Amino acid sequence: AVSEQPRLVWFTNDIAILRVPTFDVDENPDAFSRAVDACFSEMRERGAKTLIIDVRGNTGGQSDAAAVVIQYLIDRPIGFV
Repeated sequence: AVSEQPRLVWFTNDIAILRVPTFDVDENPDAFSRAVDACFSEMRERGAKTLIIDVRGNTGGQSDAAAVVIQYLIDRPIGFV
């Protein structure tokens, strides 16, 4: 559902909150990736200086979905065990 996709909320002009309600993306992983990409693009365009990732109430899901978010925050390959 669209409401379950990651989305941005702006706390102030330069503080972004990325709300990630679920990592359960089996039905449409591409939509999840596109939503995350759009959020990080918007943050870059608006010059966000601080990011808060809100996973309160997150229903869990696939590790690969978490990696989609984490890839923007680290500069090394992501591995899960």
